Amino acid sequence: MRKNIPSLTSLLLNRYGKYGTQIQEIENISNYLGKILSENESFLDENFLSRLVSNSEFDNRMAELYFISALRSNCFSLEHKSNEGLDIWINDISGWGEFVCAHNTPEMKKNSEVNEIRRVNNNDTLLRITTVLKSKSDIIKRNLAKGLIHENEPVVLFLSTSLLIDPFPMNPEGDVCSFARSLFPISEPVVYVNVNTGEGKMGRNYQYGIPKKDVIVENDFFLNETNSLISAVVFSYCSIFYRYDHPTSLFKDGDDFIIFHNPLAKNPIQHGLMKCWQEYVCEYEKDASFTIRNIKA
Repeated sequence: MRKNIPSLTSLLLNRYGKYGTQIQEIENISNYLGKILSENESFLDENFLSRLVSNSEFDNRMAELYFISALRSNCFSLEHKSNEGLDIWINDISGWGEFVCAHNTPEMKKNSEVNEIRRVNNNDTLLRITTVLKSKSDIIKRNLAKGLIHENEPVVLFLSTSLLIDPFPMNPEGDVCSFARSLFPISEPVVYVNVNTGEGKMGRNYQYGIPKKDVIVENDFFLNETNSLISAVVFSYCSIFYRYDHPTSLFKDGDDFIIFHNPLAKNPIQHGLMKCWQEYVCEYEKDASFTIRNIKA
């Protein structure tokens, strides 16, 4: 990595000092991050530290560092093949990992202040995720066109929601993770009640698109063959700072992973290969039906 850049402590001081964070706390964070960087340096781009200078890049790089740490916590064998193309080669799947961090839009920030509690409409979070997914799918296709990846190589997209105003998925008991609505055309949870027996059950209906003002945004990402290069999407809502903020926790990087396998993937990856919180598979019959199951339940 290049040396003609500010020290990690200086970068953190410039970023957090203006918010009143004490120098001792910044030094503690610097030591914590420095250890993780040292352990994972060989898997990062050579310009990783220099990109931390940019506020817009800092959070993206922290998400990348978290995913690298989480994959190594999973005992995956990784290689950093190039500063071009996708982020990491994963030997265990003979394919690629690509990292991305979803950011709040200005409109989300503007609409989030309600009685000093930051909240956004659930659709806004899903719309942000669908935008990021589409953008990354296009980048992966361009990498294929350039010969930086090959058509027979799996690609797993790791998407961090840690920066979003509402980063956590809703997970009602017996239902699928709410992030599923960014990948599959399904509705919000629906409760069906039999008034004669008093019995009820939860389910979801088919619903194409997520409303956005006067338009409908596609939400059939995994039922669209144009995205078949992506073998799976892994959602994560924690950040690289979670273990720092919770020093007594038994949490390991990656324990928050929520995996969705693409039913149309050209190169599927093995189910159960990655340590995670939830893992979903989809049984799809074209133009007829699809069933989403959590195989970790």
